[in-house]
Amino acid sequence: MGFNKTQEIVDAVDTFHKSTNCLNLRSRWESDLDLYRLKPYNAGKGYYSYTSNSARVIADKGLSIVQGAKLLIRIPEEALTQKERETANNVERFLYGSLNWNDEQALYMPDKRTLRELKAWYAIIRGGWAERIYVYKGEDGKTHPEVAVWDVYNFSYGTDKKGMDWGANSYKITAEQAKSVWGVEAQTGTKTNLVTVIDYWDREKNIIIVGGKEVYRNNHKLGYCPIFLFRLGSTPVTFQQNWQYSDSIVGESIFATNRNLFPLLNKTLSDLLTIVRRGVKTPLGYWSADGSKTLDQDIYQVEKAACIPLKQGEVLQPILQETMPADSMNLVNIVVGEMQRGAWSHTTYGEVSTRLSGYAISQLNAAMATVILPFIQAIERSYLIDSLELIKQFGKSSFPAVEVRGRNSKNQAFGYPKTVWIKPKDISGSWHPEVRLEPTLPKDEPTKYEIARMAREGEIPLLSDQTIRSEILGVQDPDLEDAIIDREWADKQLINRMYDAYMQFVAEGDKPKAINVLAALRLAMMQGVSSQRRTNPQAPGLSSRTLPPEAMGGTPPGAANAVAPPPTGEV
Repeated sequence: MGFNKTQEIVDAVDTFHKSTNCLNLRSRWESDLDLYRLKPYNAGKGYYSYTSNSARVIADKGLSIVQGAKLLIRIPEEALTQKERETANNVERFLYGSLNWNDEQALYMPDKRTLRELKAWYAIIRGGWAERIYVYKGEDGKTHPEVAVWDVYNFSYGTDKKGMDWGANSYKITAEQAKSVWGVEAQTGTKTNLVTVIDYWDREKNIIIVGGKEVYRNNHKLGYCPIFLFRLGSTPVTFQQNWQYSDSIVGESIFATNRNLFPLLNKTLSDLLTIVRRGVKTPLGYWSADGSKTLDQDIYQVEKAACIPLKQGEVLQPILQETMPADSMNLVNIVVGEMQRGAWSHTTYGEVSTRLSGYAISQLNAAMATVILPFIQAIERSYLIDSLELIKQFGKSSFPAVEVRGRNSKNQAFGYPKTVWIKPKDISGSWHPEVRLEPTLPKDEPTKYEIARMAREGEIPLLSDQTIRSEILGVQDPDLEDAIIDREWADKQLINRMYDAYMQFVAEGDKPKAINVLAALRLAMMQGVSSQRRTNPQAPGLSSRTLPPEAMGGTPPGAANAVAPPPTGEV
């Protein structure tokens, strides 16, 4: 189970990275990164080179959609008691607050990114990533619900029938950092001045190795390896002839469908650019008697006109007329069309001359979902694992209360202005949250609301309000929306509006207006009771215990301290 000696770990990591499968994957990851960073295309000596920005634009579009998606973590409350709902609310606050805590830690570290930014980048560009989830008590005495996102390029691991046996993240630090942080002297004579760090985890322990030396060891007591690997798509590892290469196609990036088209587009456009530039300055032929004459000036300069003296019979003219083959633009259009089908159409970027119809928006939505869905699902799964692990590790621990703040699934803020403290016993229980990552895609709003209106018509509606809100309108929390609608309806009732106005005048110290509104409020409430008795003679009316004291001739809360305004009219 795992390894115990330093050299065993170093050898295992080295063997993993030198395997055929890992080398194939690294080659792909390196070429994909070259596409993303727009590595200049080289058309060859003597030719102009053109580098299309399409690869970066495609990736950035995917990143913007994933990073802008709404994360919803909810505990189903339909079958819960009131006490269980309170615990479920604590679980939600703990999860959102823990993820927010990780993002806040990144703010204080140079070049660090939030969890969503890291997951989105590794998903889009690499096609996968690894995570280490660990809740522990830090040196400051506080509980740290840490989620570390690792680059799959530097990740190595081993599995058995139980799952992840061990995992390690390898990265480089400077020799100065190795000495100041870990007290390790780097070997002299190294060209890069960099030291390798291996962060190793298995089912029992965590070991950190710097420059081949063990500098840290901790028994985490989890009983399992807290490392998780996420790879994009539904392609499984297949076992067939040359099966050792099959793992190379698991977890593809957003460039998968267009990877082989980018060089073709760059080559064709480089040829076109070369022809255009040669058309501006074409090769010249100088026909003279002995064929030895040359030009001593550039006749293509626009700053001055060139006057070339020629003898009778001498000729100066372009040798050839530069022109692209007739089918060149057809090839460009084919390549660009293939790339749009493989990623985002130009319509996605707003390149439309007319307003799109509802059908066109639906088709655009479906096309975008086809591209982005694998990335959304992978990140969604990772947030589910994050949630389950944080609950399991913290809920069964004896750690101090964790300090959380943020917003829950209902977009309600918590922990402001003072943070909320959650103890392990506050989230006790077997909780399995529902996790959704909802991207914002184009929608046909008018058609959507028209369908919702028709579905609600008639004595017996075709669909329930909850189904209409959730399935047609896409409301994130239909129950909360229903409660808000009820509250708004109640707030607009005459008696409630008068009561709000009365309390406002009391708070402002405007006693005459408060008395006037109170009188009108009493009258309105008494008329409401009389009306109820007339329409239903058997109804006993409202009990005095259900009415506010002012309706029965008493003094409402706060009215006893109301004072008349001063003679100046100021309050």
